[in-house]
Amino acid sequence: MNRKKALQALGIFFLVMCLLTVFSRSVDSFRVSQVTTSPIKKMVIDHSIIGTGNVESTKQQAVFTVAQMKITSMNVQEGDQVEAGDLLFQVDMKTLKKTRASIEAEMEQARLTQEDARQQNQLAQEKQDSDLAHAQESYDQAVALADLEVAQAQEDLDLAQEELNEFYDASADGLSAEEGAGQDEQSLAEQVREKEKALETAVANREQSVLAARQAVEAASLPAQTDSSAQIQEVIIRQKQADLDEVDALVNQEGKVLAPSSGTVSKINVSAGGQTTEEAVLLIGQESENYQLTASIDASQEEYAQAGAEVELTDQEGKKLKEKGTVKSVNHQKEGGLSVVISVPSSQVEIGESLDFQITKESQVYDCCLPLTALYENDSDYFVYVVEEEDSVLGNVQTVRQVPVEVEEKNETTVALKSGTLTNEQKIVVSTDKAIQGGSRVRLAKS
Repeated sequence: MNRKKALQALGIFFLVMCLLTVFSRSVDSFRVSQVTTSPIKKMVIDHSIIGTGNVESTKQQAVFTVAQMKITSMNVQEGDQVEAGDLLFQVDMKTLKKTRASIEAEMEQARLTQEDARQQNQLAQEKQDSDLAHAQESYDQAVALADLEVAQAQEDLDLAQEELNEFYDASADGLSAEEGAGQDEQSLAEQVREKEKALETAVANREQSVLAARQAVEAASLPAQTDSSAQIQEVIIRQKQADLDEVDALVNQEGKVLAPSSGTVSKINVSAGGQTTEEAVLLIGQESENYQLTASIDASQEEYAQAGAEVELTDQEGKKLKEKGTVKSVNHQKEGGLSVVISVPSSQVEIGESLDFQITKESQVYDCCLPLTALYENDSDYFVYVVEEEDSVLGNVQTVRQVPVEVEEKNETTVALKSGTLTNEQKIVVSTDKAIQGGSRVRLAKS
């Protein structure tokens, strides 16, 4: 009897131990992180740029009108089809007439200013002519007076030389020379020298006075510094006349602005009640073989948006267009980012229609690719977790080990790693339901 009870107790003990072991393992399994793994794969990495833009015509006709006009009514909307001669918008006639009166007043003021400038220029020219005539007269007088002084000096020199020559002739004829005759010869020779100096002085004075008079003539002959106000006012008058002609044309049309050609209203810059500027009031897109779509993208995507790249297009109903678009150009914007212009086949779209676009660029083939969720970063160093099996008191368990890796390329979903670090047999963690670290125990999610 005691033996039977002992066997029963022992059986109960082993049963309880088994139940406790199962319970312990169950509790432990809930504490251990559950992970999903993946082997490395050979793949290409796609880089996609997505966005939305409105279809525009590549042939745009701008519609202008007189600036500073109030628009009383706008008769079209963006996307409307118009024919040449259709009413686009109406401007306020009262404002238009005030503008006309203002332009006429400005033209009259410009004419008066121009006339004053012309009179001032005429007076300046007359003064120059008078100064030149006076300078020329002074020059003639200076030359005549200087020539007279030189001639007189020459005559005085000739007379002194003649007296000296007569003295020498008398001495040569043997006439007795009285006492003091030597003094007469010396006096006559000194007189000749004085007259020679006087002639030299007269010639020098002539050169100076004639030079000064000539410089005065040349100075008076220089072009007068006329005021260019008359020419400036002439330009202003011509511009005002052009403005007046534009206003008159609009007055004759009773302030109505008509479509210059057929097409689609692609953009309106001023609404009813607004005021016109020097810019176009609206743009009319004309039909052509290709339209275009312009959109902004992030500057970091520049290397994936190259001119000539194919573009998939989708309408707002989610339907893909049969024909693909093409990137025409990519330009930097002043405010940052990039502006991409895409050529769109006109046979499948209309001006003003909104389209979604996707530009895709494929990389080279990489041997070691994983989902991006497998990649971890620590102080600019990258690593992945690899699942490994270990023996423990609980039996065969699975843990994770950090493996440093080098990133070759990545996109929003996939990363390409440098080959040689990981093998095809390894199980790399791509997701986990709890935070893990190197050495953490894990359990594989059931597939």
